[in-house]
Parts: sequence; structure tokens; C-alpha cells
Amino acid sequence: MAVRIQIRRDNSSNWTAANPVLALGEPGYDTTNEKLKIGDGVTAWNSLPYAASTDWDDLVNTPTTLSGYGITDAAT
Repeated sequence: MAVRIQIRRDNSSNWTAANPVLALGEPGYDTTNEKLKIGDGVTAWNSLPYAASTDWDDLVNTPTTLSGYGITDAAT
């Protein structure tokens, strides 16, 4: 049986308007800017930094581990 995993995704305008709080470790993909944010369970979308993108310059000084984003225990 094939397993399909889908990442929560939407365009930039919809993310900004909804401004959801992503669960701890939950990824959210901005299809307009082709960038990813990782939730911490408390910070709303508009305040989360981008975690990854297709632009190398966006990755300078970006944490390289989940703990760098304050995610230390994905089980809780």
C-alpha cells in the first residue's frame, strides 16, 4: 500500500490572511514565494521565519537543525 504525505500549502496571500499557528514541527509551504516555514506550536504564520527556500541567500544565518528553531521534543 502506497503512503502519501502532503505538506500543508497555500499561496502567500491566503497564509497571511489566515495567519494560522502551525503545530510543533509542522511544515507550511508558501507556493507564491516557494518557501517553507516550520511551526513551533505557538507562533502565528506571519511571525514565523522562513526555514528554507529556493534562494540560497535566504538560507544564510538560518538554523540547520530543528533545535535551532526551538524544536527540541517532537513527541510533546
